[in-house]
Amino acid sequence: MRKTAFALVLASSAMMASPLLAEDEMTGFDQWAEAARQEWQIPGFSVAVVKGDKTIYAKGFGVKDIRTNDPMTADTVSLIASTTKAFASMSLAMLVDEGKLAWDDRVIDHLPNWRVSDPYVTRETRVGDLLTHNTGFEANNSPWVRGLSTDETLARMKDLPQANSFRSRYQYNNLAYLVAGEVVEAISGLSFGEFVKQRIWQPLGMSDSFYRWDNIKDHPRLGGAHGMRDDESPYPMNYNSIEESGAAGMLNSTVEDHAKWLRFILARGVWNGERLVSEERFDEIFTPRIVFGGPSYPAAGETDGSFFTYGYGWFIQNFEGRTIAFHTGSMGGLNAINAVIPEEGVGMVALFNREASELRHAMMYEVLDRFTDGHSGKNWSTDIHAIYSPRWDRGEARYKEFYNNPRPDAAASLAFEGYAGTFTNPVVGDVTVSVGEDGVLKLDMPPKLSYRLDHHHHDVFLAWDINQPVDVYYSSTVNFSLDNDGKVEALEVRGDTFKRVE
Repeated sequence: MRKTAFALVLASSAMMASPLLAEDEMTGFDQWAEAARQEWQIPGFSVAVVKGDKTIYAKGFGVKDIRTNDPMTADTVSLIASTTKAFASMSLAMLVDEGKLAWDDRVIDHLPNWRVSDPYVTRETRVGDLLTHNTGFEANNSPWVRGLSTDETLARMKDLPQANSFRSRYQYNNLAYLVAGEVVEAISGLSFGEFVKQRIWQPLGMSDSFYRWDNIKDHPRLGGAHGMRDDESPYPMNYNSIEESGAAGMLNSTVEDHAKWLRFILARGVWNGERLVSEERFDEIFTPRIVFGGPSYPAAGETDGSFFTYGYGWFIQNFEGRTIAFHTGSMGGLNAINAVIPEEGVGMVALFNREASELRHAMMYEVLDRFTDGHSGKNWSTDIHAIYSPRWDRGEARYKEFYNNPRPDAAASLAFEGYAGTFTNPVVGDVTVSVGEDGVLKLDMPPKLSYRLDHHHHDVFLAWDINQPVDVYYSSTVNFSLDNDGKVEALEVRGDTFKRVE
């Protein structure tokens, strides 16, 4: 197979030696990182940097939880979220190596009961399609966010509509990766998480990485999660396990442990002299599959990038004349990023404990910039903060304009009891609305989500997550629709419509 330019760069990275000592390359980074943390008001983050087959830097900054003020360290456990996707593509590559799977296999050949609403898409979706975000079926996160099991989410996908034509465009889709994880299980007999543990983590000695919430919920080094107020200051949130997202984002780790994964990537699938995945499969993972017309995220506009693509579980673009592969992760007060620049044999990972931590992009560029032809001198933190801060201000202004104008003259159409009932959505499942003994309206989306509903105007309510430690922002609006007889027939929350069944 002809290697892509990126694959050739990866192939040469193992032979390249560092022109500078690690301490020279990271000189001043501690000061930069702490200044950036304060500028972005992040409670804490941890960073690790690898060069060739060594971890040359690993450190935490700030605190892991503002409620305890315990320090953030390089061995603080945190969600790696969507950087999990690279483990999904690697797991499938290993199965391809074993002859148990081909990238071009139809998904239904391995998951015979899997369906989406479009028969053609069901029949023609290939394993590789699941990894490139181009299936076109609706990217609905609600089933796993509310805590439905991967099996139930998989079954409910039979009613999942198409949002775009099949293979017509890039549309980021966590459900497709959830399905990819189920393919791993169907072929190997191991759950996706257990496959990663046995085939990747254990060989690499990644003993501080976890896929089960039960294994970390009481972990002494588990970090916290935080939201962001309108002044960008943090507030505490509950750590949101997303085990139910499967291969889309379920994994947890530390930067020290994750650094071993990056060393494995830079060694092109070899660890301690043992090849765990073939070079051919490795190259296929890092072959661009989707081409973007321009920067695929706002911070990329600050770089000299001229191409932006997506492979199997990795974004691939150019930076400072080099090709880099990276991925971000985001969920419920936690952010992550990891990246490699093979031409320099360098990789980095950073885990953040506050949502909207787009400092992660600045962190990636700052680290990688130090290993190119001399540091550019660009202040990545300040420049990228200047991009995102106005966006947050505009969003906050829209929020306040709506929230601060409840329109007391627009009374609810019904007594609260009139909104109570059971409602269903074929993809997301059943939800219930009830009136508590305190007279407050409540929306339950078991097993994980419960909301207090505060009236805003007419048949529109604000949903407040009652499981979070503090009320800062409402989670969503809930809109009830009435039939011609003035009775509630449906409700809409987060873009999902639920029809009343009783």
